[in-house]
Amino acid sequence: MRQVIGFALALMLAAASPSAASAQQGDATLAADRLAIENTMHDYIVALDGSNLDAYLATLTDDARFLSKEGNYHGKQAIADYVRPVMENRLRRAADGTATDRGTRHIVTNTALHFRDANHAVMRSYWMFAVAQKEGGVAISLIGSAEDHFVKQDGRWLIEERHVETL
Repeated sequence: MRQVIGFALALMLAAASPSAASAQQGDATLAADRLAIENTMHDYIVALDGSNLDAYLATLTDDARFLSKEGNYHGKQAIADYVRPVMENRLRRAADGTATDRGTRHIVTNTALHFRDANHAVMRSYWMFAVAQKEGGVAISLIGSAEDHFVKQDGRWLIEERHVETL
């Protein structure tokens, strides 16, 4: 009897192994995708704060959409036309010493990531725009929330749509 139970248990474990291995592989893929999305958002923010237009645009799909109450921009070129003057102004003021701040940082927090399917995900978050004052200290200039839609293209996660709201 013990042999029969042992044999049945061995059969059940052998049958479970492929699905267990598949589940582990799925978990690893999910973890890798989650990390890749977080890295894309990090690259987006660092490029924005550093006024690096090329790096900023590299995080977006060609047909990306940026939606806010200040305006809606469709396509990478329209978004570039919207952000370029802000970045150029920031760089110019830093170079000529007329900037009233020492730099800016976007702070993203309370993120929640939801996968719609294997190639689409939505990240919801809160954000703050901090400005380092020339005389010292930091001021929070803006605060709001964002909903970012990501798509996996050619193995890379990119921002397809960004909804930004300010308080």
